[in-house]
Amino acid sequence: MTAHTTEAEVTRDLHTVLEKVWQGVEVIIEQDSRPVAVMKPVVFARNIEEGIKAHREPRNPPAWE
Repeated sequence: MTAHTTEAEVTRDLHTVLEKVWQGVEVIIEQDSRPVAVMKPVVFARNIEEGIKAHREPRNPPAWE
């Protein structure tokens, strides 16, 4: 599910916008009818092992570490 809201509405009532996101709604924030940002729920890996395998990248620390 997707909802659209204005930048002004987010500023005025962030709690209500976050409630929608917590309920699983993707919220598109618009300014002058143009999308400027998207707020959506975070999706966690259902299987931790699969999540780790899907994001297995070598750690490349900076030289000063």
